[in-house]
Amino acid sequence: MATSTEFKHGLRLQLSDIESNSLQFDRSVLQLDEVMKELADRVRPNLKPGVTLDIEGEGGTAVADVKYMTLVTMHCLENAVKYTDKGHITLAYRPERNGLRIEVRDTGVGIPEALRENLFSLLTNKHTYVQDEVPGLGLSICKAIVDRSGGRIGVEAMPEGGTMLWHWVPVKVTNQ
Repeated sequence: MATSTEFKHGLRLQLSDIESNSLQFDRSVLQLDEVMKELADRVRPNLKPGVTLDIEGEGGTAVADVKYMTLVTMHCLENAVKYTDKGHITLAYRPERNGLRIEVRDTGVGIPEALRENLFSLLTNKHTYVQDEVPGLGLSICKAIVDRSGGRIGVEAMPEGGTMLWHWVPVKVTNQ
């Protein structure tokens, strides 16, 4: 799996693929427990003292593109790590409606409602980008990847504070 620098370079490459309509999915059978553990292990060294990271999942396999699943999930995890100073982060995954739902929940500072409305729209409305008010281009790229796969991506405020970034992609999931 890629380092954080390789991951960010990968996001830049994906933007050019998206803009040129050349995004291709290379699906293979993935062991979900293994992929999610690798992603969590990759961000654990960056957790702030006292912050924990848990994985909730049902195991099994999915026929999916590991590169794009990794890009989207890692971006959500890295945002959670960046904005969570205490408490916990949860990486959860489960089969849902003929696909796979992945959630990253945290107890961080949260995202103000006004920003949640346009969080994923930077690629469609370039006039919304103001560095101090919008959390960068990464989530817009994630949305474009998920949209291209036929999936959905969203953000929700957590009742106890913090944020849940989630995405669902139409893939075959088996519980083995």
